[in-house]
Amino acid sequence: SGFEQRNAMAKIVYVDEHGKKNGMLSGAITSEVLFDFVGQDKLLPRATFYLKIGKHKDENGELIDDYVSCVCWRKLAKFVRHFKRGMTVIVTGAFYTSKRKENGAWVEEEQFFCETFMPQVWRYRKIVKEKLEEGDYQKEDDTPYTSRKPDGYDF
Repeated sequence: SGFEQRNAMAKIVYVDEHGKKNGMLSGAITSEVLFDFVGQDKLLPRATFYLKIGKHKDENGELIDDYVSCVCWRKLAKFVRHFKRGMTVIVTGAFYTSKRKENGAWVEEEQFFCETFMPQVWRYRKIVKEKLEEGDYQKEDDTPYTSRKPDGYDF
């Protein structure tokens, strides 16, 4: 378990009884939100972005920015695609390690799979209100901003 905070950025991480690394991250979106459809039939909505969550000191004592690669799925992805670089948000979810081939070698990347996405509403209330009224990303039980790991999706 750990807690780090600097200004509006924070990282809270805990490991559950199954060894799954869960957390809550707070910070600024530092990349454009990439929205696409993936899966065999290209029907699964996905949004990806990088979140700046703080700084740490390297071995020379210099401050280095900490970034986390975030992924949102389904209706949450459809909502998140409307947010822009620089906006501050809070996300909860779990860390997963994915592998991909890069230049013939396997590379591991830790990603944060978002289960909830909470913009700082006081700053972005207009966009949140518009998207809530559209209702495009509401779950069947009318709980906004939620997602879950895709069933049967091979990571």
